[in-house]
Amino acid sequence: MIVEKERRIYMSDAEWKKAKRLAKASGRSVSAYFRSLLNLKIPKPIPPESYRELYRELSAIGNNVNQMAKLAHSKGSAEYIHFAKALETIYSIQRQLIALATPEDIT
Repeated sequence: MIVEKERRIYMSDAEWKKAKRLAKASGRSVSAYFRSLLNLKIPKPIPPESYRELYRELSAIGNNVNQMAKLAHSKGSAEYIHFAKALETIYSIQRQLIALATPEDIT
C-alpha cells in the first residue's frame, strides 16, 4: 500500500512560475511534473489537437490499406508486397507521432 504524504520544497517565485508553466504545458499538475522528473522522465508538452486528428486519420488510412492488403494476399496478388510496404510506412509514422508525446528518459 502506497501512502502519500505532503512534502515541502522551497523555491523562488520565478522558479514556482516556471514549474507551473511547464506542468501546465505537459498537462500535469506541478506535483505530477516533479514526480516525473524524479523518475528521470522529461514530460513533453501536450501535442496540439491537429496531432490527434492526424493520428486518427493515419490510423484510418492504415486500416484501409490493411484491408486491401488482406484482400490482395487472399487472391494471391503481387500487389500485396506494395500494400505491406505502405503499411510499414504508416506504422513508422505512427511510432514517430507517439514518440513526440512520450516522456523522454533523462540520460
